[in-house]
Amino acid sequence: MASTVLSMLFLIAINYFLTKLLTPVQYGNYSFIINIFVFSQTVFNFGFFYSICRLVSLSEDIIKIRRFYFAGILLWVFLSATMVLSLGIYSVFSDNLKENGLLGAFLLVLPLGAVYLFTSFNELVLQGSNQISLLSISRLFPRIIFLLILLFFFYSCIHISILGILVSYFLSYILVYTYIVYRLKPVRRGCSTTMKEIWQVNRDYGFPIYIGSVLSVGASNFVGVLLGMVSANNVSVGFYNIALQISMPLSMIPNIIATVLFKHFVVTNIISRKILYLLLFLCILSYICIIIFSRPFIALVFGESYLSSVVLLKYISLGFLLYGISDFFNKFLLSKGNGKELRNISLWVGVVILFISYPLIILYGEIGASCIKLVSGIVYLFLVIRLYRNSL
Repeated sequence: MASTVLSMLFLIAINYFLTKLLTPVQYGNYSFIINIFVFSQTVFNFGFFYSICRLVSLSEDIIKIRRFYFAGILLWVFLSATMVLSLGIYSVFSDNLKENGLLGAFLLVLPLGAVYLFTSFNELVLQGSNQISLLSISRLFPRIIFLLILLFFFYSCIHISILGILVSYFLSYILVYTYIVYRLKPVRRGCSTTMKEIWQVNRDYGFPIYIGSVLSVGASNFVGVLLGMVSANNVSVGFYNIALQISMPLSMIPNIIATVLFKHFVVTNIISRKILYLLLFLCILSYICIIIFSRPFIALVFGESYLSSVVLLKYISLGFLLYGISDFFNKFLLSKGNGKELRNISLWVGVVILFISYPLIILYGEIGASCIKLVSGIVYLFLVIRLYRNSL
């Protein structure tokens, strides 16, 4: 909880300096490129990280867990190569990247951007092995390093381009993730056997979750990319991203509680009422605070030119509240091995997002994009609670 709260504070500081170093158009361009990598980390993991998370959560053998780490890193290398090649092909046909003069910068940072796929590895595998301290480091320290770099450029009055900012951003993650791999101490011995085990579990568990995740999480992440693709410029993407980042704590709080309790969920059959009451109290309190203080906060931190984000917050923050509560139940069901059932829920959520995204964004722009989060959140919560009740 402490690392996540600090991480959010550093994220606010990062965006403050980004909006001072960049114009609204440049900030929108930066947000558009980051959205592409956020979307890609969902598309290109193919369920392997879910499978490794499941395997390490069930294992008490430290050496075997470290073998799973090594296999996961090898899989990340292969998946990263696939991602870089695919995004390289996409960039050649992207009108947005060409028209906004971003093609060169995007291609140059593409190899570094592969580190974003490792974020999925950290979030899932460190959670499964209950490495909470390393998970906290992976969330917090990249933002500390990136903020220090932005502070240097801001106070030294040295001009920095979008390319320089993107390189600094990805290098911050590379430094921290290198340290995490060192701490994990992966074991190479028996790699072929470990790979076979991961492959078998992925067929029945990880890949079904991945299919659903691509349609739900992937489709949700694609909203920011689609908004940039259909807009005259990326300014609206910048407003949308600010609203997303301010709303993010509403989904992080349930995820923190569920992450810490993941090992406990494996051996229990029901979620404690006390935990549920605590979850609802924290989420609703956070939502009320965001709604009350969003306008003065955005005006103070980002400036008057970014106040358009306030309108978007009304819809996005409620959507994040519903998603956060749903994700809490999702993690409990995930610990029980309900991969196929969760895949089906994700399929339905993804279909809803795909069905409403284009018309809402075309008709209402960034406001329509914000409403997508709310509508899909309602569908997600209804379906996941129904599955939880049926599983009792």
